[in-house]
Amino acid sequence: MMLRFLPLLTLCSFLCGVYPAFGYNRNHLTQLNETRDCRGCNLEGVELRDRYLQSADLRDVNLSNADLRGTDLRNAILRNANLQNTDLRHADLRGADLRNANLDRVDLRGVKLDRHTLIAPKWLEVWEVVNRPIPDPSAPPPQPLNLNSRDFRNANLRGADLTNAELTSINLAGADLQGARLTNSSLRLARLSQANLALADIQNTDLTRTSLQQSSFFASDLRNANLSRANLTSTNLTNSLFTGATLDSVRFSPNTAFRRANFNETTILDSNLNTDDLIVTPFRESRVNNPALPSISLEGVNLSEADLSERQFINANLRHANLRRSNLTNAYFENTDLTGADLQSANLRGAVLRNVILDGANLRDADLSETGLINVTFCGTTLPDGNIERCRNQP
Repeated sequence: MMLRFLPLLTLCSFLCGVYPAFGYNRNHLTQLNETRDCRGCNLEGVELRDRYLQSADLRDVNLSNADLRGTDLRNAILRNANLQNTDLRHADLRGADLRNANLDRVDLRGVKLDRHTLIAPKWLEVWEVVNRPIPDPSAPPPQPLNLNSRDFRNANLRGADLTNAELTSINLAGADLQGARLTNSSLRLARLSQANLALADIQNTDLTRTSLQQSSFFASDLRNANLSRANLTSTNLTNSLFTGATLDSVRFSPNTAFRRANFNETTILDSNLNTDDLIVTPFRESRVNNPALPSISLEGVNLSEADLSERQFINANLRHANLRRSNLTNAYFENTDLTGADLQSANLRGAVLRNVILDGANLRDADLSETGLINVTFCGTTLPDGNIERCRNQP
């Protein structure tokens, strides 16, 4: 019977100006525009760009996900306000009261504050970091930041310049560091779980024993970074660049995303496995103690010239992987998908391939001498002599 009332409730919500939990209340927006007094209002996701809201009473208001770019909020009362994920770029908050306000992931770039602004020390320091002046190339380099052991959870540090910064033991869990510059920084023992590091420059950075689970490194530059003993379980490494990086005893898991990541010339030592997590995968010129690589997705990964001799690939997804000139002598493949993989000039001498798919793979000039092929499928596969094999199964 209750279902009959749903259309009526929806109509009432529209006519009364009350929007669902993810949207603002239309009547509250009218109230704000007319009185600038909107205590406890629901203004979630509202667009208030370049508005004049000087001295507005916005205590306990919900302004999460709102657009407040360039808004004049001088002397406004935002005590206990929810500003989570709000864009405050270039807003004027001089003299504003932001005590106990939720500023998680708020963009504070270009925001105007003064000594009369009431804001938590944490967020004041975040504001100082994201608004550091661009260094003059002709001047001496600025003093590196020292933010050791700071609590910057859920901070918005997009595009921040943290070059050469001391960030040991900093808590950046849930922080947004997209496009940040972290070159030559120290992030030893840092907490970065669920952080966004997409497109970040992390070259030559020390990430030893850093917690990075469920974080995103999409298209990040990690060349020559040290990730020894880091935790990368359930981490997105898609399109990231690890050339020259050190990944000793790094914790991966089966749902760590490696798609199109580049691990050329990566150094990996002291690998081991437990029942759930894959601890370190070996790539070019790597030395690894435990050779097993079960149940892992490496689709599209770049392993060209990798030393994978005597490695075991069980239930692995290596579709479209780049294995050109890789050393796969005495390797063992079982239930592995190598569809579209590039194995040109790879050394597979003495390897065993059991229940393997090689459809569309490139084996031109590959060394298959003494290779065991058990229930391997070839369909459109380029063979070592350059001929293309029609679909067949090698029993």
